[in-house]
Amino acid sequence: MARYRHRRDERGDWHASALRNVFNSLIGQLHHCLQHRKLFDEQAAFSTIAEQAPQAA
Repeated sequence: MARYRHRRDERGDWHASALRNVFNSLIGQLHHCLQHRKLFDEQAAFSTIAEQAPQAA
């Protein structure tokens, strides 16, 4: 969700464009995990965006 918010708020992307970016990123991560036989780790995949996003209470 932080990546989507980043694309919408800071980059000014429309809803469809922001979703497409998030999905493309997830597909890339899935491809990497399958190629290297590793489990998906959200913190590793989206660490730069997750660190910038404010934490929800």
